[in-house]
Amino acid sequence: AYVYKIAASGSAVQKAKLTAFDGSDDFGWSVSVSADGRKTVVGAYADDGRGSDSGGAYAFRLADDGSVMHGGKLTAVDGSSNDRFGSAASLSGNGSVVLIGASGADGMQPASGAAYLSAPRCDVGFSLAANGSCVDIDECSQPASHSCGGSSHCVNVPGRYFCAECLPPDSALTDMPFVSNVISSGSDSLVALNSKVSHTSLVSAANRSKHEACAWTAHPAALGALRIQCQAGYRRSDHNSECVDIDECLVPSACPVHATCKNTEGSYMCIRNAVMKLTASDGAGGDRFGDSLSVSDDGLTALVGAHLDDDLGSESGSAYVYKVTPGGMAVQTAKLTAADGAASDYFGSAVSLSGDGTTAIVGAYGGNGRSTSSGSAFIYKIASDGSALQIFKLTVGDGSSAQHYGMSVSVSRNGSTAIIGAYYDDPRGWQSGSAYVYRIASDGSAAQTAKLTASDGTSSDYFGRALSLSGDGSTAVIGATGEDARATDAGSAYVYKIAADGSASQTAKLTAADGSGSAYFGRAVSVSGDGGIAVVGAYQGKDQCGTPGSAYVYKI
Repeated sequence: AYVYKIAASGSAVQKAKLTAFDGSDDFGWSVSVSADGRKTVVGAYADDGRGSDSGGAYAFRLADDGSVMHGGKLTAVDGSSNDRFGSAASLSGNGSVVLIGASGADGMQPASGAAYLSAPRCDVGFSLAANGSCVDIDECSQPASHSCGGSSHCVNVPGRYFCAECLPPDSALTDMPFVSNVISSGSDSLVALNSKVSHTSLVSAANRSKHEACAWTAHPAALGALRIQCQAGYRRSDHNSECVDIDECLVPSACPVHATCKNTEGSYMCIRNAVMKLTASDGAGGDRFGDSLSVSDDGLTALVGAHLDDDLGSESGSAYVYKVTPGGMAVQTAKLTAADGAASDYFGSAVSLSGDGTTAIVGAYGGNGRSTSSGSAFIYKIASDGSALQIFKLTVGDGSSAQHYGMSVSVSRNGSTAIIGAYYDDPRGWQSGSAYVYRIASDGSAAQTAKLTASDGTSSDYFGRALSLSGDGSTAVIGATGEDARATDAGSAYVYKIAADGSASQTAKLTAADGSGSAYFGRAVSVSGDGGIAVVGAYQGKDQCGTPGSAYVYKI
């Protein structure tokens, strides 16, 4: 893959060339760059790491100066031959969540397809908030969630709770109440810590708040005679006057190697990414679930296409919506099919989810538009519970038979702008290709505002085979895999600036500095949220060892 930096004017400069460190085949088949432009992932579905064509994906970190740091290789833990892991890829807004397709993997049926979602999960005692962060569960506010009762009271602390109880006076310290701190951890055994405290000056306000139901009294005679025993997660202060938090994260082995330690009051968390395998609930062999996919900016909503599904006829196609629950699990919430779906529509061949997760665009390049099999695309609104409603069907007025409109789709972060590719369209010669820009109204209806073609387009350029729209809707990058500027089928990509009224103008043409014949540069493209960084895959471009596959980073 090649990384480009895009300037405000739309001009672009190649900043880096990406290759697989282990010479993976077809590296660059899929690419995705995070909305913040700092991370990218490149798919290589023909990699043989876990068997022939088991597939792989590679993560990279992009610095402001254009330098690149390799972030490691991703494979499916249950990967096997012909899984095609890396057939599609999508990153969340900050790149912390990655969704990778494996369209040949075993799902509900052999070779029905799968997708792998790396999403944040929270430790016990915490739940996943709508913004993807982990927040403490207040068990004390939910009587069914704690075991305190009788003379004890519940005290909530991050990640857990305590049952604090005031017991009768100790025989050695007459008339001096003391506190027995009992930790309750679900079904685990209760642990009595028997902390004795006799004077308010010996106890910090924070510690007193943990036992606010107890009667604290002063006993000057006991000053200096009492030793504080602290509960788990705390230690006595240097002056033995109070209990202070222990920072467990100072111990290197506190968390596993692939987790980050976060200290909390009286405890700590090991924050890790858990990988979940997504499959279609009704998947069948050969559905190719995972050949197209998209994830929202917060990583909590995912959309996966299965364009060879047979619900409405052979290869009519479908797509599936998933939501990540507060418990950190991905749940299928909807299955999408076209209201007028029919055999050979290939609905789901391309999918795009808005950054806010509320709008989905699904392409059906074989569907009937203005003419037979000219292609179509569908707009869906996705509710907060993950349910979905089809609200509009997109077709083109100049659509001709088999122009493959809907083979590529992309939508802006707020769902107000969309772009649809038709790479078999003939505006500048047979299958030169085109793309269409739309403005989407609040009710979901859409109006075409521009038709894009390459300024130097010719026959068999396949302009529109892949495309990407920036989150702010201002920049589009469109691949043309058959373009011949550097050599036959070397490929190229074009940058467009989209104005507020939806009109668009070409501002740059991207090619690989070391482009070669049949590299198919532009097979996959992705642009950052502000349109400043573009990544372009050339899955047959050679790396330094002659292995097929590369990608390029551009600054626009």
